[in-house]
This record gives sequence, C-alpha cells and structure tokens, in this order.
Amino acid sequence: MNKTKIERLTIHLNVLIVSLLSTPVVSADEIKIALRAHEGFQRGLDLWQPTADYLTEQIPEHTFTMVPFDNISALNQAVSQKTFDFILTNPSSFIKHKNLYGAQALATLLNKRQGKGYSKFGSVIFTRADRDDINEYKDLKGKSFIGVDELAFGGWRVAWKELLKNNINPYKDFSIMSFAGGIQQNVVFAVQDGLADAGVVRTDMLERMHITNKIKLENYKVIGQKKNLEFPFLHSTTLYPEWAFATGRDVSDQLKTRVVSALFSIKADSNAAISGRYVGWITPMDYSPVDELLRELHVGPYDVAIMGPFDRLKNQYALPVSIILIVFITLLLLVFYMRVLVKRTRKAQQSLKDELVSREILERQLMHIQKMESLGQLTGGIAHDFNNMLASILGYTELSLNTETIRKDETISKYLQQVLTAGDKAKLLINQMLAFSRTEGDMDRTETLQVSSLIDDTQKLLRPLLPSNIDFKIINKGRNLYIKVNRVMLDQVLMNLCLNAKDAMTGVTGSGSITIITELIDFDVTRCSSCYQDISGSYVVIEVVDNGCGMDSVIKQRIFEPFFSTKDVGSGTGMGLSMVHGIVHEHGGHVLLETAINKGTQVKILLPETSGIHKTQHLHKKLADTTNTTPTAKKHILILDDEVSITTYLTEMLRREGYQITAINNSFEALEFFEKNYKKIDLVVTDQTMPGLTGIELSLKMQAIKSDIAIIICTGYSEYLNTSVANDMNLTALLDKPIEKAKLLEAIESVLSAK
Repeated sequence: MNKTKIERLTIHLNVLIVSLLSTPVVSADEIKIALRAHEGFQRGLDLWQPTADYLTEQIPEHTFTMVPFDNISALNQAVSQKTFDFILTNPSSFIKHKNLYGAQALATLLNKRQGKGYSKFGSVIFTRADRDDINEYKDLKGKSFIGVDELAFGGWRVAWKELLKNNINPYKDFSIMSFAGGIQQNVVFAVQDGLADAGVVRTDMLERMHITNKIKLENYKVIGQKKNLEFPFLHSTTLYPEWAFATGRDVSDQLKTRVVSALFSIKADSNAAISGRYVGWITPMDYSPVDELLRELHVGPYDVAIMGPFDRLKNQYALPVSIILIVFITLLLLVFYMRVLVKRTRKAQQSLKDELVSREILERQLMHIQKMESLGQLTGGIAHDFNNMLASILGYTELSLNTETIRKDETISKYLQQVLTAGDKAKLLINQMLAFSRTEGDMDRTETLQVSSLIDDTQKLLRPLLPSNIDFKIINKGRNLYIKVNRVMLDQVLMNLCLNAKDAMTGVTGSGSITIITELIDFDVTRCSSCYQDISGSYVVIEVVDNGCGMDSVIKQRIFEPFFSTKDVGSGTGMGLSMVHGIVHEHGGHVLLETAINKGTQVKILLPETSGIHKTQHLHKKLADTTNTTPTAKKHILILDDEVSITTYLTEMLRREGYQITAINNSFEALEFFEKNYKKIDLVVTDQTMPGLTGIELSLKMQAIKSDIAIIICTGYSEYLNTSVANDMNLTALLDKPIEKAKLLEAIESVLSAK
C-alpha cells in the first residue's frame, strides 16, 4: 500500500473517530463548530471551547461545541459531509470551503499578540543563526526544508508563493521537502536540531516560543525579512487576513445574526478571548487575496485533482479566453454602434425633407434642455401635466359611473371602477415624487396617519434607492399606532436616515442590512441625543437600524451640527441629520442615537402618539363652519383652466349639482369676463399654472375688482404656492390635482352657504 493510500485511510479514520466522539447522545439543539487545531487536539479544545461556551451563554437555547481537527485534510473531509454548523479555520481552508461547499465568512479573528490585536498574518522563513551558508533565498537551493503541513496556509502556502517569486521551486530545488504533521512548534525544533536546514512557520510563532523559553530568538535568522511599521513580528511574506469564523452548512439567518452579534460582543478581558489568545472579532475582511494565492498555486479549490473538466479548462485558458471574449464584445458593440449611426443618419436625412418638422424637433430639444436644469423642476413639470391628465381621467370616469345607463350595467361599472383604482395609484405615485422634489415641508399640512401604513408606503419609495445587496426590511410591532405629521417632511427624515445607513456600509463589506422598526415605548427618563433634554413618557418610535461602520464618540457628539459631515468633500452637505433634528422637534418629538465603531448605528425617532381619527389639515380653516342651509341653485361659479377637458368635466359635474357655470380656458378672457360680470359671480375656481396669468396673478386682479370674492385655487404642482402663501393672499381654499369631487364640493358648499 503506497503512501497516498495510507494518508487517505488515516484521514477517513480521523473523521470517523471525531464524528463518533462528537455526536453520541447529543440534543437536537447542539451546534457543532469544526476547529482547525494546529497545536494539537487537546490544546485546540483548551484554547477554543471557552469561545463556544460564551456563545452558549449568549444564545442559551443552543449548546455550542468545538470539535478540533489537528489535520487539515480531516477537517476538509468532515466539512464536506455538512455535519458541522460553523467552521473556525485558517484563510486557505475557508476559501476551499467557500468555493466548494458555500461557506460564508461571518467574522475575522483579531489575534492577540504582545498585548495588541492583529487582523493579518503571514509566514516567516528561517534557519539557524549559525548557518553562514544560508543568508538569502538563492542559498536555499539544494538544502532540506520543512513546513507545518502541505495544506497549511501560514505554515506553508504563503511561503510557497514567496519562494516561487524568488525563483525557487520547492518541489524541485530542495534536496528534501518534508512537513511536521500540522504542529508549528515541531518545525522550529526540527531546524534547531539540524533535522532540516530551514523551515517555515506562521508569523509570531518564533516570538511566542521565545517568550515561553522554548527557544532563544537570537539563535535564528529570517530569510527575506520584510519591514512593516504596523506589524512588529518577523515575517518574510505578504500579509493575509486572519482566521475566519464561517458557516459550515445551511444555517438560519436568525442564528447567523445572533452568532455574529455574540462574537462582536466578546471583550478582550473575557475568559473566551483570554483562552483563545485574541482581542475580539471584526467584520469579515476581504479574502480575495487568499483566493488569488490558491489559484496561482493550483491548490485548494483549484487543485486539478478535484476540478471538473470545465474548471480545468477555465483555469488553464482563462487569460486567452478572456482576451477573445473582450475582442468579441468590442466587435459586437462596434457593430451595434455602426447600426445606431446608420439609423441616426437615415433619420437625419428624412428630417431634412421637412423644414417644419426639423424646427419643431429642435424647439422640443431646446425646451427639454431647459426643463432638465434641475431635478425638482423636471419632477414638478411631470407632476403638473400628469395630474391634469389624471383629473380628466378620474373626473369623466366618476361622471360615467353616476349615469343611469352605466349603473345598470354591472360589467362596465366594474371596469370603470378599476380605472378609478388605477388612477388613485397613479395619484399616489405622483404625490410620492413630489414629496422629494419639494425643498421644505409645510406644518399646516399635517395628517393623522397610521404608522404601519405610512412605513409600508415609504418602503416602496426607498427600496429602489438602495443597492440590491442591502437587505431592507420593515418590522411593525404596533399595527394600530397613529401620529400627526407632515408626510412630506417625515419621508425626508426617513430617506436621509436610510441613505446615511447605506453610505455607512460602503467600504466595509459593500453589503449589509437596514431595518425600520415601529413600536410604542414608555420611557422612564432618558436624554435626547440632539437637544439633550430629558425625555419621559410614551412615544411612538420609528427606529432605523443598520450594521454599517458606526461612529466613535467624538463624531457622535457633533453629528447633528449643521454643515458637519464625515463624507468626502463634495459627497454631502452636512445638513441631513441637522434637518432630521429640526423636523422631528418641530413635530414635538426627539431623537435617540446609539452607535459604535464596527457595530452599526440605531437612530430612534420619537413622536407623540395621537388618536386614530384620520383628518388632514388643509386650508379649509378659512371656510365657514356651517351646514348647507342655503339653496345652491343658481349660484354662479366661474371656472378657469387651460385644459379644456378639465373645464368640461367640472362644468358637467357642478351643473349636475345645481350650480350655474361659466367655463373659460384663457386667463385674460376670464379676467375680462369677470370685470364685466363680477356682481353675478359668487365663486371662482381657477388653475394655478396657466399660460398668460397664473392663478395667483389672476386672483390679485380679481380681488382688486371685488375684494370679497371667494377664490379656490387648484394646482397639479407649484414650486412657490403653498398654504402660507395662500393664507397671505386671503384665498378661500387650496386644492391639489387631481381634484377629488368630495373635497371640491365640500369647499364650494362651505363657501356659498356662508354667503
């Protein structure tokens, strides 16, 4: 039986023995962690079981158990059978499990060396100090060499790559190439006793053995020593990320989250950290350099012996195939571009045949450029035109539903009802667009809203703004909570917080999670993070939680200051959280902020709870609080809108209600008619945005003619007209388009019944 077969048999026996020792009489809630024990089985258990015990303390419904493997092959074999929930292993082993079995890194070890934490390590290639014949890499040729294990990362593979860089093929140029069975210290002793001319161990091993009086450091010298001010240990190679704590088999997201949270909470002075000789755990580092090393060496997941035919071809011909693909794609794009050019040329030739068409196209292009000067103007323009169209669609649909013929036909009635439903959805979409095109809110437009419904709507608006690799979810713990807010302003608050959370994850892992949680909390005594006033009592809490990079205490103290920003110059105004502070406190609320470096951020918005009666405050405070005791017949209403379809609809609808209507589509003609007939006109309903005179300009001229004339202005969107301006103008009411029939009739009846 040859050596390879004996090694494979030994691996299978080790896996079988460990499985038998680790699985009998276990409960269904036991969580097993496969451990790479490079210092031996019992030593590995002594070092790392306290970490498993800590996880058990933090997650008591599970029992966490470390299962050490002092042989990497045995560890890989066991993990491949998916009998372990988590893995604690070196970077090389993790990459293999990741590529072959779907392992996912949850945290990177912050190793404790000489009292400090280090997240990277490498290899140190060394010989005895008295070997005058070995001083640099070229002197190693023809010598005997020993590594920790052929599958070890710091104990061999990192050094292997460094040797290749220095023109040494260890499997050809060494007289003897041997390994120490996975035990780091055995390599040092072999070199010390002259059993090997030189060897390699992971960084800090020589220093540790020196501190424990097992060797004297001055008896050894390093080959190809590198210098790094941030890494004080002897090393000959590039540094790579430390050990990874990763998933082994399919584990629920909830358990992964709780395990990560528990690992991040381990303190340097805890029994787990002291036993494991580490400072703590950090967000997983980038292990792609490890993957590149393994690919270059053709080991681990890139071992030709375990790669399929397609993978071998891909690995062997990756570069030429990539070049061919790039050339092909370039040619394809060039062909596509040429077709586009041909199409544009034909279109240009066709346009030259008609001078008028050409001029119209140029005029439309010029208008388009002017409209694109700012995103707010573009959004407002779309909203105005779209609302005018919706006004006609919804208005005529309502009129149709009220006809006797349609009422008798259930099928057509049902179809028209679907048109109304679709129109309402379109109206909601426009309102959401307008919410973010306005530069400031309006406290006169507060609404009593159900929190869960508000947050659900906000989620639909925010989800497209966040990258797909960020998990965005809503948790409504109180379904019947109500708050009185300006929806536009609250949407701005939530958008700022969520975009800040997204930016906090950029450069950390590139991905993460953002959660919005709503609930009712009764506070004893706490302090607002932005105004520093004491808070107590019951508040509706809207909490935005992320797992980004977090902030230190210095930044936390200044985060609500205007113009203070942690972003690069040009990437932020520093007004986001200052605006959050202003809006929240304007609503009688407070802000709580909890954050720490590498532990994410939680921002809690506290708002007073209100009753569940849904009532929107419009400008109707100017309307008389009376009932319609005066007959409305023969009351004369002047309607003005540049859209003929809208005036036609309003005329038809109001005449059915018994009003006398005069409809005009030109603002100057309307003013001329009013000058001649102002004594007969009881009410004016006008659009704001029109050719000629705007609604405000027309209102001023009409009020100069008849000071007590009642005027209702309707607007699809206006950057300048709001409730404050309308109050100053002494207007009767300000209504949004598409005009809701009920609100318009309510406003009209209130005005005319008061006359």
